[in-house]
Amino acid sequence: MSGARNARRVRAGLAALAAGLLCGCATPRLPRHDAWRATRPEPRPAGELREQCVRALACDLLSLGPSVSVSDAQSLARTAVEGAGALREDYASVRPAWLNNVLVNMGLRRRGLCYHWADDLGPQLLALNLTTLRLYRAVARHGRFNEHSGHVVTAEGQPFDGGIILDAWRYGGTLFWDFVRNDRHRYPWILIDEECRVRSPVAALNPKSETKNPGHEP
Repeated sequence: MSGARNARRVRAGLAALAAGLLCGCATPRLPRHDAWRATRPEPRPAGELREQCVRALACDLLSLGPSVSVSDAQSLARTAVEGAGALREDYASVRPAWLNNVLVNMGLRRRGLCYHWADDLGPQLLALNLTTLRLYRAVARHGRFNEHSGHVVTAEGQPFDGGIILDAWRYGGTLFWDFVRNDRHRYPWILIDEECRVRSPVAALNPKSETKNPGHEP
């Protein structure tokens, strides 16, 4: 019995050490949604900024709870950051995001509305088959002309409101993230189901949930 307890303590200690080493590489107290804006006297290469965002997001994912594994946090962070960047290139998106919406609605861009970003990034995140994190499809201002789409990530068993919002649209492919509770002043996030109907905040995203909604983003 004591051997099993000791083994659990060793595993917990190793996980904490790995998390500490990972988060020790991130810029201290860097604002989550402004990680990409961090500057030095000289311009930074794009790859360096991307790696900084991956590390910062992974640390925030680990902060969701002690049950979150380092491997899940790292995998999700890298896939979300790099996936959003790849979509930016694919969409040939421009900033600000509302201008890109105008171009899409005029037929000058093939994709780039917020639900396009969510539709195309979602399957990449689901393919990771995470075991310690749960992924939800979220919408704000459901059914209105300025409806907005994204994804929310929580630890297993954690309330939806305690999770992190992932929004690839907001900065045109440079991934925005923050805790849901911090973002509610701008976007009151809720869950939707396969038919884009309001859903109870306890159900997880199903692969079939990646359906397009007719909303027009702000």
